[in-house]
Amino acid sequence: MSDSYPRHSRPIHAGIQRYVFLGLISLLLVTVRSSDVLAHGGGTPVTADEPVGPYHVYVWIDPWPAETGRLHVTVAISETDPQDPEEQIPVLGADVTLSMEHPDETIESLSAQATHDQAVNKLMYEGDLIVEYPGEWRMTVSMEGEAGAYALELPVEVTGEAVEVIVRRDHWGNLWLWLQRLFERN
Repeated sequence: MSDSYPRHSRPIHAGIQRYVFLGLISLLLVTVRSSDVLAHGGGTPVTADEPVGPYHVYVWIDPWPAETGRLHVTVAISETDPQDPEEQIPVLGADVTLSMEHPDETIESLSAQATHDQAVNKLMYEGDLIVEYPGEWRMTVSMEGEAGAYALELPVEVTGEAVEVIVRRDHWGNLWLWLQRLFERN
């Protein structure tokens, strides 16, 4: 036999690796909350069919109640169908900006674009805000479309402890932040 390893060592070693891998995947599936997996397109509705000028605005936030860290916001904008006033048609291609202000003026305001590109459902706009401090924030959803520019203000109570968040733009950095947040919750 030309192999320097005993005949049984390789299959046992490969088998152990397989079981360790399957065990880690199982552990990950058990510990991940569904809201973490479905962050995009999900959330809790915080306003529905809110009239804002000619628009009807719907807003979902995840997590809810809002916590420090990444806050995912989904926005749907529609307008009344001129041919059937009982129906609404989606507003596409609007410029939607999410902003948040804290009553403590020493805390920096937050701002992010909500776009179709980030949305699972391309009829909606989605964006993320990184909230480092708890408190009663004022969220403004600004939208500008063919019918004009309008804004909706919402109070958002953010709970949790102050956190220092390092925003990373690459995929490995996002994976690292996701893993850190996962283990902080469990």
